[in-house]
Amino acid sequence: MLNFAICDDDFDFCNELEKYIIEYFSNKKLDAPDISVFHSSEDILASSKIYDIAFLDVEMSGLSGIHAGKELTKRNKNMIFFIITSFEDYLDEALRFHAFRYLSKPLDKNRLFRNLDDAIHLHITTSTKVAIETKGGVHTVLSSDIIMVEARFGNVIVYTPNKTYYTTTKINEWDARLSKVNFFRCHRSFIVNFNYVNFFDNSLIHLNNNKYKAYLTVRKYSQFKHEYFVFLEHVG
Repeated sequence: MLNFAICDDDFDFCNELEKYIIEYFSNKKLDAPDISVFHSSEDILASSKIYDIAFLDVEMSGLSGIHAGKELTKRNKNMIFFIITSFEDYLDEALRFHAFRYLSKPLDKNRLFRNLDDAIHLHITTSTKVAIETKGGVHTVLSSDIIMVEARFGNVIVYTPNKTYYTTTKINEWDARLSKVNFFRCHRSFIVNFNYVNFFDNSLIHLNNNKYKAYLTVRKYSQFKHEYFVFLEHVG
């Protein structure tokens, strides 16, 4: 079950948003999420629950929703949060702290439903766990933590921010296993995670603040560029 949070000091808006979220899940024939409602940033930050998706109002007395979002993502780096605002002046700051999308008042139900489609899809792709088989045993990691997979000199290497694994699984199997939304087979020897791309040209992709490089086949450059831009648009 997904954990949702709504934090807004407008009681009527909270009730309307909660009603629409329940309607969305009912229409999709999905189990309804657990929805917690708060009316200040201080209250939501006092909660010990870990949230998957949160809706946070910018314009509350006390701490802003942007501050709450920044603190909540420290507890769950994959939490998806929406900023609720009537004023676009806050959007630059919200995007700087990686808000997923923004909702404006009054609430547009159709726009909310479209954004929920994207948010649920993103949650699934970032929370999926994969097994990495090595000669020493089997390790479990989030697919979102895989920076890239490389086939080199008979080995297949999986790179994550904290550890490098030499796996017994062939790169073709990794290509079939990893989400085509987040990952791209850019070369016969490389699969990269779009989340970690910080620069590319027609021959190389730089990842994770230039710590890693992957070859980009010339014939795949246009496809990679297109899919990377689609990915950026999809994740907001």
